[in-house]
Amino acid sequence: MDGQILYEISTKLNTLIYKENLQITDKGINYTTGGAVSLIAKENLFIPYSQIAAVEIIKLIMGIQHDLIITSTSGKKIRLRNLYKDDAEKAKSVIYESQKKSLTSSNNNQNNQGSLDVADQIAKLSSLKDQGILTQDEFDTQKKKLLGL
Repeated sequence: MDGQILYEISTKLNTLIYKENLQITDKGINYTTGGAVSLIAKENLFIPYSQIAAVEIIKLIMGIQHDLIITSTSGKKIRLRNLYKDDAEKAKSVIYESQKKSLTSSNNNQNNQGSLDVADQIAKLSSLKDQGILTQDEFDTQKKKLLGL
């Protein structure tokens, strides 16, 4: 999927055997695998922001390396292994900020098109608030817009 690349991150260890790459774009995330292992099982996956359910960072042994786990609304998990803490945190932050922008844009389009169900959008907003992506004020503002208040 095309889009402006906002941030890109790759695995740091064993890149000749197996390499993972994550491009965070203005449209969503692109995940690809490479290296010798991928000749057998190459993966190329795009997930739009509307389908990202959670992003988490798992600290590995001794806290030096971290895994970044992205879960889609369909339950698909992407796990980038052996990342530096700063890289994983930056990726998570960029995803959350882009997801907020995408949601705001989606809500504006909904007001124009009326194509999305209000209850589903409020549920999605609530989920984003519960994950800490939206503040209570941002949630309330978006909810009022959806309800036309």
